[in-house]
Amino acid sequence: STESKTPDCPSGQVYDSATQKCVSDKSSSLSDQDKTNYAYHLAKKGEYQAALNLLDSLKNNNTAEAWNYRGYATRKLGRTDEGIGYYQRALAVNTWARRGWSRDVRIWPKSN
Repeated sequence: STESKTPDCPSGQVYDSATQKCVSDKSSSLSDQDKTNYAYHLAKKGEYQAALNLLDSLKNNNTAEAWNYRGYATRKLGRTDEGIGYYQRALAVNTWARRGWSRDVRIWPKSN
């Protein structure tokens, strides 16, 4: 999984899979995929706002992965309705996102 392979980088840096080093999150050599993977890594560590900030810097943020991870981080920050909207965008972009959608929906508490 991406999570187990991704090392922690200092604040303001992202793991670059090409060089296998931490580089500035503003580096033009960073791919959107590396930024997306690192945003997931940050979110899984509980650094939800940092993950969202990194996703904001993508050149192309209209991918199922980016929307799905944005939904996850937003939901974990307590903004459930906003998070659902991002999950719906992920589904609109690509049905791959259905995996994440169904997994996350199961853990939500029932509302009255």
